Amino acid sequence: MKKRAKVHLLPTDKESHITFDKESSSCYSYGLHYLDNASGSSNRTKTERQHLYITTDDEIKEDDWCLFFWDGMKDGELGQVGSEPQQYLPSEGHTLNRNLRKIIATTDTKLHSTRLKACPINPEDNMVSVGGVSKPSKEFIEEYCKVGGIDEVDVEYGLFHDGNFKHGFETHAFKSIRKPRVNSNNEIIIHPIKDSWTREEVLKIIKDFAYCLYEKHGHPDPADTAIWIKENL
Repeated sequence: MKKRAKVHLLPTDKESHITFDKESSSCYSYGLHYLDNASGSSNRTKTERQHLYITTDDEIKEDDWCLFFWDGMKDGELGQVGSEPQQYLPSEGHTLNRNLRKIIATTDTKLHSTRLKACPINPEDNMVSVGGVSKPSKEFIEEYCKVGGIDEVDVEYGLFHDGNFKHGFETHAFKSIRKPRVNSNNEIIIHPIKDSWTREEVLKIIKDFAYCLYEKHGHPDPADTAIWIKENL
């Protein structure tokens, strides 16, 4: 499955591959640029280094990294980022706030996980990060800079075991949870927002949904769905 995520750009005084040039020069144009060397020095006075943070409304648990947002102009909406990335530590008295959003990936290396855990339910969901935050791929970062920013993306999620328990000689999954899928480099799998579909793609979505309802609730009948498709599409 895919889940919608938001992409945020924040200035930093630390090393980063992303810079924002506030003015044009003979070498650089105004706007975002990708640097191969994250620690490379710059003599341009109107340049800021930046980090990307990708957030979702996933459940926030202990040790997760979050961003806080101010209330937006409309009731229930979130506005601008209102803090540096913060780690949720209830043992230190932290409480959850509706304006917090979980960071699932970032270019900020201090948030990155150093551990990958292979514990999939589905074979194609090969790994999941443990104890930290994943990162976007170099290709995505370069594309982000090239187009001047991307506000939203679709992120692939997989179903994973959250711990195990033993019953006799057998080990069973204690709980199944959905988390962003990552590759062997701990990079989340990102897709651009899709806003158009072919007829074949629509047919597949309808059929998959019909079979899902039939398996879970006994309706609608896939045969009836096929008739509806033939008459309406």
